[in-house]
Amino acid sequence: MAVLAKVLLGIVLLILLVLLYLLFAPIRYRGDLEIEDEERFFAKVYDPLRFLKITFLQQGEKMEFSLRIMYGLYRIKDDREGKKEQEKKLKAGKKKNKDHSRHKEEKKTSGRRGIGGCIADGTLREALPTILVYIGKLLRVIKPKKLEAKIVFSLGEADLTGYATGVISMIPVAYHKKVHLTPDFLSDTGYVRGYAGIRGRCSLIRFMILGISFFFHKEIRDLLDNFRE
Repeated sequence: MAVLAKVLLGIVLLILLVLLYLLFAPIRYRGDLEIEDEERFFAKVYDPLRFLKITFLQQGEKMEFSLRIMYGLYRIKDDREGKKEQEKKLKAGKKKNKDHSRHKEEKKTSGRRGIGGCIADGTLREALPTILVYIGKLLRVIKPKKLEAKIVFSLGEADLTGYATGVISMIPVAYHKKVHLTPDFLSDTGYVRGYAGIRGRCSLIRFMILGISFFFHKEIRDLLDNFRE
């Protein structure tokens, strides 16, 4: 029993050491985002000793996720074809809610959902300063070694787009020589198009603290609640 207890204690201590290492080690990352006719996002996170490796790919309706811990001792891989699943849900929803189609139309016209609804009810406007401030804090935490972007955006209203442009101009990264952000004041629909890429390293513990403090803001919680409705 004493030998078994020592073995279990050694395993627990080893796990704790690995967790501490991952929390404070310089975690390396890269991310690439392309938004044109089809959205594509690729991200990779790993530590210097490769105890942890995470990859994520989203292209259109397809999503792939992979997690490897301790050189593949524990791994998760998930491939999803979101389009097929959504089509099945839509067909099932049409059959179940056929008698309530008029009610759905009234609901759609009375209140928009997603990003459009957030713009209409003002929650995006209220949350935007906090989001942009935390983007600046996030960039200071992750300390990207390479950053480039060429993005054209609109928030659907000229005054809101101008307000966002003014706030963005307060973030130092907006003046990076390889970052080009172009507002579109003429569009009456919200959109984002372009490319962004980032490379660097960060401390996981600082990233976790920043993320937790971000979601403690009431305007962020209200924005997420309205977006999910």
